[in-house]
Amino acid sequence: MKIEHEKIELVIYNNYDLLAVVIDLAKSLATAMKFEEVDIRKIELGVEEAVGNIIKYAFEEGEREKVKIVFSVESLGLGISVFEKGLPFDPDVIAEFSPEKFMQDLSDEGLGMYLLKQYMDEFSFINHGKEGKETRIFKYRHNRDLEQILNEEEKARAVAEREYEQLPRGSVKYTIRSLQPEEAVEVSRCAYTSYGYTYVHEAIYYPERVRAMNKSGDLISFVALNDENGDIMSHCALEREEDPFLPQVGVAATKPVYRGQGCLNGLNIALLNEARKRKFTGVFGRGISTHNYSQRSMLKHGLMPSALLVSSGKERKYKGIEQKKVQRESVVLQMIYMNEPQEHWVYPPAEHREMIRKIYGFIRGNPEIREIPQDLKPPEQASVIHLQTNMNSLVADIYIRSFGSDAVPEVARNLKKLCREEILSIYLHLPLADPLTAKLCREFEKLGFFFAGIMPASENRDRLILQYLNNYAIDYNYIATACDETQEILDYVRSQDPNEQETS
Repeated sequence: MKIEHEKIELVIYNNYDLLAVVIDLAKSLATAMKFEEVDIRKIELGVEEAVGNIIKYAFEEGEREKVKIVFSVESLGLGISVFEKGLPFDPDVIAEFSPEKFMQDLSDEGLGMYLLKQYMDEFSFINHGKEGKETRIFKYRHNRDLEQILNEEEKARAVAEREYEQLPRGSVKYTIRSLQPEEAVEVSRCAYTSYGYTYVHEAIYYPERVRAMNKSGDLISFVALNDENGDIMSHCALEREEDPFLPQVGVAATKPVYRGQGCLNGLNIALLNEARKRKFTGVFGRGISTHNYSQRSMLKHGLMPSALLVSSGKERKYKGIEQKKVQRESVVLQMIYMNEPQEHWVYPPAEHREMIRKIYGFIRGNPEIREIPQDLKPPEQASVIHLQTNMNSLVADIYIRSFGSDAVPEVARNLKKLCREEILSIYLHLPLADPLTAKLCREFEKLGFFFAGIMPASENRDRLILQYLNNYAIDYNYIATACDETQEILDYVRSQDPNEQETS
């Protein structure tokens, strides 16, 4: 039996004795999905910890309330979301597990939450305001990465290929077309040869995930093939995970021997044409600022800058590129409209109104600029906030989906928690179509956030992005820009950075 794209809802009362029923259902689904035995056991343990912690911490003693568990059978794996409306479950009430403390006095405080993060591949909390909170966990079905697939000889060859001399420019004829399912492993091999295991988009190293994401439409991959031998020279894709109608151009990899042939430029043209054919709102990309090559490539196709995310990724040393200073990677967001939303308005904060107006001019957007009502107050309800953390790059994103009266203290609480966890870069995303963004922006800046730019979106869901650096200072003198517009955004961001103001 094959099950895919199914949702199963289970509602139980907060009775610990019913936990076994939830675990049994999770095991049955994982087995039917043909997870390996070791991963089935991890799913069981992950569900036990997630649901058990909610039953234990989200309700008063003796209180009888419902807990809804939604199992999502997806092409990439199994997702489990746990919804509750009791006392809001706050992971902060569970002490952080310390292996060092455990070795000293056998203290196992927080061990369950620590193990949950080890068992599952993704883990997040979402505050749905008056609708309660959601704990979301996910386990990938395809956990064999390329290193487990290649034999030792193939690995050695891929490593050796990284040192190959580039072929003369224009010496290779190639064809660009969409990815075929059986070529997914070659795409992973291309990324492995190009970057080793340093590429930020982890899914590229799992051939089955590449295949499944293309089948579901979350990834739209194109490849450049050598006409002479059929070798995959380069790969690039539209990523539709965050906003399906304004995807990111990314997951780009070109084997070192084929660099300089122009295939990435050809892939970008093919992807932009595909986006136009599908009538997407537009596309965006992330240009590296250690050098300006990727920025220039996007500018060539009309993608203009809208934000500068300083300290957006780990320090990286680029082969063959002179770097006078190695620091955390900064990223320039660049985008192009293809079909601007018909209803498009924004409420820019007064202190950033002129800069935001300029940025919309850069990207050729024309939203209605609205004034906030004088008597505006946050509604007397809880905010809807989504927190995402990437422990690999030490970056977190706080998304305010809708404002409530607790918006500023909730952001402050999450900020404090993330700083304790030693997250270095924290990005706050505020809905520009909501006038409360304009009203409360200054309050968030008092917490230490400062201007980054805007992120356009489909369906009038543009965001203002503020950023926070946790005991880390960026040296703006070593951020490379590729056009006057990006330099203007950089100068403005620098003028808003509290670290710069303290040293000036």
